[in-house]
Amino acid sequence: MEIGTLSHEDQEWSIGIDEAGRGAVIGPLFVGCVAATPEAIEEMERIGVVDSKALNQAKRTQMRDAILSLSPNMLRWELIEASPEQIDHAVTERSLNELELDLFADVVAKIGQMNTCTILADACDADADRFGRRLASRLLAHGISHQVLAEHKADLNHRVVAAASIIAKVARDEAITTLRNELGIEFGSGYPSDTSTQKALTELLSSQDTSEVLRWSWSTTKRAARDLGLSRTDRWGHQRSLSDFMRE
Repeated sequence: MEIGTLSHEDQEWSIGIDEAGRGAVIGPLFVGCVAATPEAIEEMERIGVVDSKALNQAKRTQMRDAILSLSPNMLRWELIEASPEQIDHAVTERSLNELELDLFADVVAKIGQMNTCTILADACDADADRFGRRLASRLLAHGISHQVLAEHKADLNHRVVAAASIIAKVARDEAITTLRNELGIEFGSGYPSDTSTQKALTELLSSQDTSEVLRWSWSTTKRAARDLGLSRTDRWGHQRSLSDFMRE
């Protein structure tokens, strides 16, 4: 939902931002953003909003629905998706952190302007302060100059960030379910540590169509392609050695 300004601008709004799917080797990444009044944050505390990783898939979906049922006078939300191709391009040409900074700034801009606001972000950079400064700079390009606080584990410490994490994670859950159904391949969660994902890589690499859901910039995909003897070792069909990729 894209809006120009938020109502009740005399209130102190909080904006939380978090992502889901950063480390996955299969499927898209999502960035969720929630803007909430103090009243909405109290309501989220009452219904038990916590970090998405503390909830199973069914509970996450229930909690997402409860969050989105809150009055738009007290809560706004937005979501942005980055495809595997966008991720590969960013990793190859810039970095994943650079892409996420762009996505974080873009999703806040979609929320709209308000007079009084604090922006809380779950830091993707090892240096949380640096991530906050760089996000603030990106937001200035959108005409947004509110205070930005970036923290590691912000989804554990701030309910508005936890709410953003739930919205992003449920979107990722739903996208992965859709992909599994469309491809007819059971690949689990799509994360490299998942044995179902590891087992499915061979099948996913067997054709051009199914391999498009993979992140070719991940070493997991490169190794699997090498083990299968594939000459194609990136999304764009270039033929490079694994050692070339490992140096990138």
